[in-house]
Amino acid sequence: MKDLILYVHGRGGSAAESEHYRPLFPGCEVIGLDYQAVTPREAAEEIFDAVEKLKGRTERITLVANSIGAYFSMMAGIGGMIRKAFFISPIVDMELLIRDMMDRAGVTEAALKEKGVIPTSFGEELSWDYLCYVREHPLQWEVPTEILYGSRDPLTRYETVKAFARAHGANLTVMEGGEHWVHTPEQLRFLDAWIRGCEADACPKIILNTERLRLYPASRERMEAIIASEQDEALKQAYTEMLGGCLRHPGQWAWYALWIIEKTDGTPVGDLCFKGLGEDGVAEIGYGIMEEYQGRGYATEAVRAACQWAFQHPQVKLLEAETEAGNAASQRVLEKCGFRPNGSFGEEGPRFTLGRPGDSEETASRISTSFRGYRDEDYEAVCDFLIELNRKDRTNINWNWARFEWMMEHPEFDQSARSSIGLWWAESKVVGAAIYDMYFGEAFCGVLPEYEALYPEILDYACRELKDDSGLAVAINTESAAEIRVAEQAGFERIDQKETVMALSLDRSFSSSLPGGLQLREMDQIADRAALEWLFWQGFDHGDDREAFERSLDHVPHVRKHFNKALCLSAADPSGEPVSHCSLWFHPDTDYAYVEPVCTIPGFRGKGIASALLSEAFSRAKSLGARTAYVISDLPFYEQLGFQTVSHYLFFRKEAQA
Repeated sequence: MKDLILYVHGRGGSAAESEHYRPLFPGCEVIGLDYQAVTPREAAEEIFDAVEKLKGRTERITLVANSIGAYFSMMAGIGGMIRKAFFISPIVDMELLIRDMMDRAGVTEAALKEKGVIPTSFGEELSWDYLCYVREHPLQWEVPTEILYGSRDPLTRYETVKAFARAHGANLTVMEGGEHWVHTPEQLRFLDAWIRGCEADACPKIILNTERLRLYPASRERMEAIIASEQDEALKQAYTEMLGGCLRHPGQWAWYALWIIEKTDGTPVGDLCFKGLGEDGVAEIGYGIMEEYQGRGYATEAVRAACQWAFQHPQVKLLEAETEAGNAASQRVLEKCGFRPNGSFGEEGPRFTLGRPGDSEETASRISTSFRGYRDEDYEAVCDFLIELNRKDRTNINWNWARFEWMMEHPEFDQSARSSIGLWWAESKVVGAAIYDMYFGEAFCGVLPEYEALYPEILDYACRELKDDSGLAVAINTESAAEIRVAEQAGFERIDQKETVMALSLDRSFSSSLPGGLQLREMDQIADRAALEWLFWQGFDHGDDREAFERSLDHVPHVRKHFNKALCLSAADPSGEPVSHCSLWFHPDTDYAYVEPVCTIPGFRGKGIASALLSEAFSRAKSLGARTAYVISDLPFYEQLGFQTVSHYLFFRKEAQA
């Protein structure tokens, strides 16, 4: 049964274009789909029907889609039937493209809604129904995907396709000087070489030979067979994730693959992996030997060979490993290979590090850090730290990049003391921080997991430098037992105060409809600051005394570096005055949205306005790559929206010494 290649053309194209791809996929049947529809719904239906029919002929379908054909394909719900996709100049944000055309034509959203359809001078027809459909049906795409993008593509910005690739785990290749329409001989040669390179067997031919063993990264077919035969669900999931990493990063196959460990006669004895190679030059090694072959030194022999291979790559600076706390045998393996405990603990137990040959022990321990107070140029580094802090788990979700950005421009934030924020650095990266919450007396203390040993020092700094006259309070997640223990040993006592973390999965459809007479309005936190602050003043029950409100306006935000105003939504009355509001914060380097704030002025409460705004915002955040929304609240309002409590923060306080 041949593999099938399905080609979906772009606007103005045809199925005949598929002939170009026939020699690029030798041994495969190449089929071009000549769909007739021009709207997303109808095109998606045609594509789905075609793929469903093809699925009856083979289990392996590869999609090649061009321009809007890629967008229609992603709208078709065919992800579960496609093994891999090649997108050429894809449209990945249709709403943004439509809004760009509206700006170019000078058409407002209100005018488009009123007229329904508006022709433009550049040949495109703007449709209100089309725009609404796009907004109501955000893209969902989980297929291993390769993207070819021309640097001179006038339809899609590089930042847009880059954000899409990052959010969906796709590999992005940029053709310098390339256009949206790939048509010149030079461009076509680039296209052909790109496909051949991606389709080549990405598994490198690496074989490491030791005195008794042979090690090599498994091919796709080998990993698929191992996954199919594995009975342990946890191992099956781990192997599946490894294969997914290989397919997303074929150029780094050996760093994501399962490595086979076998005796020189071909008898398998175990396996190992590197769990990827980070941009910081750090890789984590994991290994296991079958029970019947344990105790013979195979693990030490294999790990030593794998580490030597890894350090042949100049970009590798450090290797890490983690063992269960009681697994003395595994810890001895690491120590024999030169690893040393770094003083931190992961999910399973103690962590170990191994530096490049010739590095000092201090460098290899990865605890060598420097400290200094916050400077304005550290803003991005702190945001990056808070993003990384919440990447693997969400025990610090109450302190994330969004809260930092919001706080740094809040009227109540004590700007004069910001140099007191303490930052711990490893090279050019923030790895720990002590940040006061608006003003002295409350603080956040956080540290990346691999630098956990710094936490007592960070907490001590906060006690000394961020306390007020009465002392210092810190919030610690109930799941952070080690941090609670450190705080209690430092003299902190739990107080009767806690915060609730609630989460909502965005893996569903959202529908929103504002009550009659109200209009959806995107707000700019800087340009629309006065209108927003007046809404917040009323919405958070400060009254409707306009003069008192205006006296409070003593600070104007001047920077919102990462805020997306498309997620800052208000409902406005017929006069244009906002009466309800919600903001979501989303960063393309994360997979979650953070809710802050939500409010409605008293006279408009109980009408479902805030719920409708949040539904619209969730839909937009989902289209950007958010999978979960978080809010720090225990209000029944959020439970009614589907939020569920996931954890709590306890407050601990240390009184100032007399």
